[in-house]
Amino acid sequence: MNTSGLWPFVLLMPSDVGKRVGFLQTLFSSPVAIEVLLLFDKDEELCQKELINILKHHSNKTVIAILKKLVNLGLLREYQRVERREKKVVKLKCYRLTEVGYWYNVFLKNIEILDKSSLRNIVDNIILLLLERLIIVRERVYRNYWEFTEKVILSLLNSIVKESRRRVEPEVIVFGSIALDVYLDKKPIVFSGGSGANIAFNLSKLGLRTSFITKFFTDVLSLRLGVELVDSGVDISLSRIESGTGTPLCVIDRWATDEPLIRCLYREENPPVLDKLNNDIISTCSKAKAIYLGEGICKVYTELLENIDLKNKFVVYRPSETSLINYFDECKNILQYNPILVLNSRKARLLVEKGVRVPEDLIELGVEKIVITKGSKGATIYIGRNSIDIDIRREVNVIDTVGAGDLFTAILIYNLLKGLEFVDAVKKACSIASKSVAILGPRKFSSLSSNHHIISFIS
Repeated sequence: MNTSGLWPFVLLMPSDVGKRVGFLQTLFSSPVAIEVLLLFDKDEELCQKELINILKHHSNKTVIAILKKLVNLGLLREYQRVERREKKVVKLKCYRLTEVGYWYNVFLKNIEILDKSSLRNIVDNIILLLLERLIIVRERVYRNYWEFTEKVILSLLNSIVKESRRRVEPEVIVFGSIALDVYLDKKPIVFSGGSGANIAFNLSKLGLRTSFITKFFTDVLSLRLGVELVDSGVDISLSRIESGTGTPLCVIDRWATDEPLIRCLYREENPPVLDKLNNDIISTCSKAKAIYLGEGICKVYTELLENIDLKNKFVVYRPSETSLINYFDECKNILQYNPILVLNSRKARLLVEKGVRVPEDLIELGVEKIVITKGSKGATIYIGRNSIDIDIRREVNVIDTVGAGDLFTAILIYNLLKGLEFVDAVKKACSIASKSVAILGPRKFSSLSSNHHIISFIS
């Protein structure tokens, strides 16, 4: 059955099977009972005389009998309200929905026509009610609270990942990882991070239809980071979800320098990046206009490039330090597909230390365009064997360089997709990235956009 048109209504019932059957038969055997329930709104009071007047197409006896039945079922609460009318004291028999009755009232209404406030109240109550009841039976099903919590997170992530998919094909695909960044200070400062996630965030904020492909785990960090990306407009529907904990924690020091010290903690035997392709990923990448390959497994990237149509698209490859140090022999296979190679000064030095001539050996392996960023000072471009230095002479108060390279790369991709020439695209990316080092935190785009109208400047 297709569940897309179904709504998960909550109907509270007696735990005894016999009583449940009797409850349903008693309630739904009379259309008048349904009519009465529909007259109420949450916390609204209706008195017997008023109800009889509204339902005057039924006999008084029928209405009173139905009200008594609904009270006995626990769907309405009956009480007396005392009113003083002139010199007389009048007692009115009045009714309100009980908690159980409220859910039957919701069940009988058209969800589509409810206002935002009412619908939100329903959703809030569904979440609280379901979790409250499920925790009661948790010990009969799960070994401990964490196993139960992990199942809840898995369900949430699966739903969020599924619903994040855009109805149109993404323009750019980003591969990389998520992470929680902890800046070491007198009081540690925490930010959402992960280089690939930062780039996907920036590209989406720039207005590009962006799909981010990574590996999520069933821990609280993955849930938080995934929700933030979806809220920023990023499609994460092609990502993989794996049971267990494993979301990276990155500890950052010296963030106000051109070479901050970043140490990311994760299980090496289960890296927090995509480790397996599928037909959906290959098909979507073939249709995209641009692909970004960040921190990830080189064999997976090589397999991807072997199997997708590279016509009318460009690939930006920005390998991690770990890939260059430990897996360069695998990673260099990616270069035969002529990606735009983006390195920083430190990564370029690491290659030289491994005996790689930069740019000569990289060009021989298949790369035509190389960018080596120099922090807030600009970049060096290699197009073939020709080099171009882009110097940024602007004085800037360097507060945090973490994430500046991610913003540089996002702006580079954005401008290339908008048709800018390669050198001009790099110049604009350098200009914006050099400003961004005055902002604390790895996702600098929002602060820049609100202060400097970044999109109009970039374009």
